[in-house]
Formats: sequence, C-alpha cells, structure tokens
Amino acid sequence: MKPAALLLVVFCAAAPARADDFFLLSAGASYMKHADASYRATYGRGAVQPEFEIGVRVSRGLYVMAGYGTISGSGQIPDLGFDARSTQSFLAGGLGFIHPIRGILSFKLEAGLADLMYTEDTAGFSFSGYKLGYQAEAGLLVSGKVVFTELKVGIVAASDTIGEVKFKLGGMRIGLMAGIRL
Repeated sequence: MKPAALLLVVFCAAAPARADDFFLLSAGASYMKHADASYRATYGRGAVQPEFEIGVRVSRGLYVMAGYGTISGSGQIPDLGFDARSTQSFLAGGLGFIHPIRGILSFKLEAGLADLMYTEDTAGFSFSGYKLGYQAEAGLLVSGKVVFTELKVGIVAASDTIGEVKFKLGGMRIGLMAGIRL
C-alpha cells in the first residue's frame, strides 16, 4: 500500500471518534527553504507553497490531522546549463495538540508521517518517486468561536537515492494559515 493511502486510511479510521468532536479546516501559504543544497542551486533557496489541513479532535486538546502542500519550480542545472523543472508535494498525517495560552491565543504542536512525492525533468530525462518521511510543526493560533488564524513553523523531510545520488526532499517552513472550527 502506498504511504499516502495508508495515511488516508489512518485519518479516516480515527476521524469519527465522538459525535461532539470539533473539526478544523484551514488553508494558507508557507515559505519553504529547500533542504537539499543541489536543489537550492538549481531552483533557488526556497519558494512559497499553498497548504491545506484538516483535523478532528479525539480528546481534549488532542486531534488527528492530515495536510497537503505542493511546490514547483524551474531553473538551470549549474555548470551544465540544462533547463530543469521540479515538483514536490507532501501528504502528511499524524497527531496534533492545541493548548490555550490566554484568552483567544493558543499554542499548537503537530507531528506525524509525510509521504513526499517528487518529479524532476531535465535534459530529456524524467525522475519521479515518493518517499516516506516526517512532518513536525509548532504554531500560535488566534481563535474566535468559529474562525482562526495561525502562524506556524515546521519541517517536512525525507531523503531518497537515484543511482548513487542521495538527495533530500522537503525543508523548513514558515507559514500563515486561516481556517474554521466546527
């Protein structure tokens, strides 16, 4: 079973925990600093990526989460001059914890598995694959009764090897999300 399918099964199995659970849905953007030095040399230090996240509370403060983000870029391979295009996406699933700090301010921690998928096209060759890695983040939430805004920092990471070349996927992220609580 592909890791992405496994994450979806785990999320769906845990979601209907209780009838009074709350549901979180958020969307936003993050700036990701690419983890791999060769990737940075070809595509730049980082890029903005859209992100989406859902979560379902399973007990007080604890919730099951799933998230998705994608990033793409184009550039030239240093010293060779070949044009290159790349896409990296992640599907993450895991556990999160939200703890109130004071009033409308809360602290959030998340950790879980991430399925990182990639494609790269250069010099007439195409490489693609996926690798299971991890995702972790921390954030501050400003919440009303239904809507919230979140400032977060985190990492999504994995590594893979093609031939004898080992490379890193993902990277450090800082983002701003907006969402609803039901």
